[in-house]
Amino acid sequence: MAQRKYGALEQKVANIFINEQVFTFKGKRYRVLKIGKPQKQGGSGEPKTDVYILGQELGGTDTVELKISVKKRDFEFIENKITPIRMADILGANWQKIIQESSERIKDRFADCSLIYPERRGTTLKNSITLGWKAEITNRPRTLSARMQLSGQQIKDLLYKGVNLPPEKRDAIVDGNIIANSGIAEYILETDLDDIHTTADILSQMELIDDANLNEAYLAFTANNYRTDTDKCDGARSLAVRVKWEIINGKLAHHIMFGQPLLYTGQAAVPELKQTLIQLGTIHPENMNDNSILDPSIVCKKKR
Repeated sequence: MAQRKYGALEQKVANIFINEQVFTFKGKRYRVLKIGKPQKQGGSGEPKTDVYILGQELGGTDTVELKISVKKRDFEFIENKITPIRMADILGANWQKIIQESSERIKDRFADCSLIYPERRGTTLKNSITLGWKAEITNRPRTLSARMQLSGQQIKDLLYKGVNLPPEKRDAIVDGNIIANSGIAEYILETDLDDIHTTADILSQMELIDDANLNEAYLAFTANNYRTDTDKCDGARSLAVRVKWEIINGKLAHHIMFGQPLLYTGQAAVPELKQTLIQLGTIHPENMNDNSILDPSIVCKKKR
């Protein structure tokens, strides 16, 4: 299994503790006994702890564990490239209900989205048809986003600490040893490379996740489009919301589906759409007209 690598900020945190070897925490002096980036025992997804530190009290018997989630000050993404397995790991058994209910709260905004592109619009290429929307979890709203239906404590417990993580990620491997609960973060450190130089800097800036003032959590959606002229889509990412295409009265019709989130991928949705377009008799959006489409309002019209 490939080892999980440090990012530059996490590496600097670890290096500072490694170089100093001794730190002061809550009035006591500790020697660093163990430090590392928790590695999962198996499966997909990762522990929530970025840097694990075990300290032994100097001249005493006390030990302390510091399980730190390290974030840049301007961080936005809490979870990206979300999958069914990862969401079950984090949100628990009700993960589909949480995602579906959050998405349905902005169903009117999905209904207003253009789904068919005869011409290029922004980054969406000509002859694109929307298969659905993939999602990330962010700490701020975006162009198309929905606030997740989670309480403040649930955001802390589920998204930042990882209290629902399965054993192979909860009891992670640090420096070759399995350590119980090492993958569940306890502290959050929001900082930048230029703002930490000593262990005192790190310890003064980090805070208990339970005490932190964290933003709401949002599902941020990005369209996954199929391009008819190149026969390609925007990858195999799971769709949090999908579009079902079919023929009704000889016209191309759509239904926005909020149920069973993340069950379908963009690639898996392509064959059904292709068969529907063959049935329609028109493959490319540039060759479609209002008589081809049941609801012409979903066509992205050229700006005048």
